[in-house]
Amino acid sequence: MKNIIIVLLVLFGATALIQSQSSIIYDAETALDIQSGADVCTDSLIMNGAFTGNGTVCGLVIGIIPVSVEIPKSYELFSNYPNPFNPVTKIRFSIPRSTYTKLTIFNVTGKAVAVLVNENVSPGKYEVDWDASQSASGVYYYMLEADGFKATKKMVLIK
Repeated sequence: MKNIIIVLLVLFGATALIQSQSSIIYDAETALDIQSGADVCTDSLIMNGAFTGNGTVCGLVIGIIPVSVEIPKSYELFSNYPNPFNPVTKIRFSIPRSTYTKLTIFNVTGKAVAVLVNENVSPGKYEVDWDASQSASGVYYYMLEADGFKATKKMVLIK
């Protein structure tokens, strides 16, 4: 099969939208990079390559991965794994109903250094990776905000 690389960029605040494709197939050495505000919609998506970005595929947020089909009973922010980490860690959280959700990483001085989730999220249990390869060693905090719920946890980056 022919390798396909699609990069969707949102320029000047415009939203990119790809639809009316019955099938999109990506082979093992291809990449799909969907930037924030972009949307890809297709009847089927077969992904064997890399999947990155903060856009959506048919309304599902890219970058956060659903880890359970069970709808949680409450909001919850779990401890990251591994902790301490170098340079990537996984952060899991649960959302019991559809709501605007924000997951932010802060340094020890309280400055936001990354926003991993900043979208409406459907009910479920999710996992998101934080790649801190461009960040300095030290203590970081991550905060989940959703529908009045707010929780913060601590993590340590050791390089």
